[in-house]
This record gives sequence, structure tokens and C-alpha cells, in this order.
Amino acid sequence: MTSESQMKKAKRIFLICPVRSASDPQKVEMDRYVDALEGIGYRVHYPPRDTNQIDVIGGINILHQNMEAILKADEVHVYWDENSKGSYHDFGEAFITRKPIYVVNKSRIKPTQGKSYSNVLLSLDKHYEPNLIKRTRQSKEWQDLDNLVKKLGM
Repeated sequence: MTSESQMKKAKRIFLICPVRSASDPQKVEMDRYVDALEGIGYRVHYPPRDTNQIDVIGGINILHQNMEAILKADEVHVYWDENSKGSYHDFGEAFITRKPIYVVNKSRIKPTQGKSYSNVLLSLDKHYEPNLIKRTRQSKEWQDLDNLVKKLGM
């Protein structure tokens, strides 16, 4: 069990993922991923669990809650599904904050010819440059995340 002081220092992650359009197999994968991250000490904002999905204003409260959580996050992880409309908005929020972006299910994302969100995500996953300080996939932290995803079979 982690102490309160360790939890305060734990890295905060926001997981961009499908909510309404998530299939049952996707839900299982995302739940396992979140459980694994939290099991090794990360603090994860997982929208199906942590964002109040009841919104009588047509979604604006959901967008606001996610924006606040993204702003508080140290980095953003993405379980990409091009059919998830909310994920496009959350990705835009994450991109504009210049947070490091890690793509969870990158093995299932196919590069396209020309411009696409898939190409942008795959590019950001490989290389992130906040304030001109290069952070690459070679860092131990990113390698550990890759190993975790492989272990979970994602």
C-alpha cells in the first residue's frame, strides 16, 4: 500500500478513451490498463469512472471536467478509437497543453496517406518536445509503459 506522501508525488495521467462508443472488449482492455497503472503507483483520471457522464447541457460539463483533469495531468495516455467523438476534443485539449502523449493501443493504429489524427498520434507517441527539451521513446519511463502494454497483451 502506498503512503499519502507517495500518492501526492505519483505521476498523474489522464486517459483519453472512448466512453459511449466503447465496445465490451475495449472496456476490458482499458480497465486492465488503468488497474495496472494504478497498481504501480500512478494516479489515473479514467473518464468512464472519474468524469460524471450525466450532463443535461449536452456534454459541455463533461468537456469541462476532462479539460480540468488534463490540465492537472503530468502526461496524457490515449486509447485511440476513431469512432469516439469526445476523444477528438480531449486530444485537442491535450495537444494544446503540450503534455507528453503516450498511445496505449498504437499497434492497432494504421498510418494513413496524407494528414490524419492517426498519423499525428503516432508521431507524438514517438517524440515529444515540450519547451524544446527533447523527450523521446528511448526514456526508461516510456520503455516501462511499452513493456506494461505488451504484458497486458494490448
